[in-house]
Amino acid sequence: VLTMLGLGALCANVALNLALLPRIGIRGSSIASSVCYVALALSYVILARRQARPRVRNDGPLRVAFVVGTLNRGGTERQILLLGSALAARGHQVTVICLVRAGQQGAGARAAGIRVAEIGFPSLCRSLVFRPWWLRRELLPAVQRLRGALREASPDVVHCFLYWGYLIGVPAARSVGAPVIVSSRRSLTAAASRIRLLFPWERACDRLAHAVVCNSAAVMEDAIARSGLPRRKAVVIRNGVQLPTKVTPPGGAPQRIVIVANLYPYKGHAVALAAFARVRAALPTAAARLQLVGSGPAAQALRAQARELGIDEEVDFLGSVADVPALLADCSFTVLPSLTEGMPNAVLESLAHGRPVVASAVGGVPEILGHGGGILVRPGDPEALTEAMFRLLAEPGLAAELGTEGRALVRDRFGVDRMVTDSLRLYYGLLGGSRPCELRAAASGQGGSHGDGRTNSANIAWP
Repeated sequence: VLTMLGLGALCANVALNLALLPRIGIRGSSIASSVCYVALALSYVILARRQARPRVRNDGPLRVAFVVGTLNRGGTERQILLLGSALAARGHQVTVICLVRAGQQGAGARAAGIRVAEIGFPSLCRSLVFRPWWLRRELLPAVQRLRGALREASPDVVHCFLYWGYLIGVPAARSVGAPVIVSSRRSLTAAASRIRLLFPWERACDRLAHAVVCNSAAVMEDAIARSGLPRRKAVVIRNGVQLPTKVTPPGGAPQRIVIVANLYPYKGHAVALAAFARVRAALPTAAARLQLVGSGPAAQALRAQARELGIDEEVDFLGSVADVPALLADCSFTVLPSLTEGMPNAVLESLAHGRPVVASAVGGVPEILGHGGGILVRPGDPEALTEAMFRLLAEPGLAAELGTEGRALVRDRFGVDRMVTDSLRLYYGLLGGSRPCELRAAASGQGGSHGDGRTNSANIAWP
């Protein structure tokens, strides 16, 4: 921040000198320098006063604000609901600030005791590129509404999710003096929708945040290597899922294979269709269906591919589904053929329901299935995917064994309570004045955990 203030004052000084020197000579240069020095000094005073504010106590209920684009159905949005609902149930005050609108899960968030605010940002990507005049008329009022929502929430911690969430939320939280600001990374660079011109802004946000939470070690290393994320600020807190109390055996014929992923090219649905066509050719008498859960821009191309492969009668395009657990409870196993991933909830939720997973060995997927519960295959390889799907269809006993193994894995490593406790530990530690690197050292030296998340533990995967 100090560096940016100094550079801004230097640029302003040069600009004023160029403007005033030709008109009033050396007196103009003196005026320019004086104005810039006074502005810089005032900025330092304001910054020092904000940094000198006393830290909140590292116990008692917190006021937490999450910043995200919408609460439409998606993996990250589901994690926000799980974390926010659990925090609210523990007595913390939770606000979700949606940059655009609340979306499909807004009502569910409110029902869980979460306050939801909608800012109404228009489409940023199109507007920034094609309508620069839009900046003053629409963007600046939206930024003011966001700052007003943050002031109203008066959060101890602001946690920003997804690309635009942290590009906009982190500076806005800084501008209103939020005590602790946490950013997040939830996908690999290859999967993120990023604008190259915004790389400096992205790096500045990483430095403005007090910590950056990554949902897998693979995502963390990718962000450090490709985005310049400072390692001292990186923290890994893996996703959590709810464990159903009862697991039912898979339904009878036909055997159902489910893919839960929105229809984007990088999710690898085309590879899965090619593999399923080979499975159907190898097992012509087997009753099996492939069900695709999700929506997206690749839907039309995938339907055309299914027709070309002659499997359109055995493939169901279900679109966006509200009750995914019911589908998981009825399927034989799930597939995630992604070409790139962070820490996919689809894999964890399938394992929680006792269903094995066939998934590409990309991103954080090996951090899950490397401990059991499914079969890892090479990404983008229809033959490897065909072999794994064929094996689970032909060997129901193996599928049942892997399903039991996966459910135990989720219970031990990926529960919601673990995610909530790790998040609270991070929040309280930062509010207590600790830095991520200091919390890492404490976590490596101590174990144990209390329900409020205020003790140190090695459950957080520190870099």
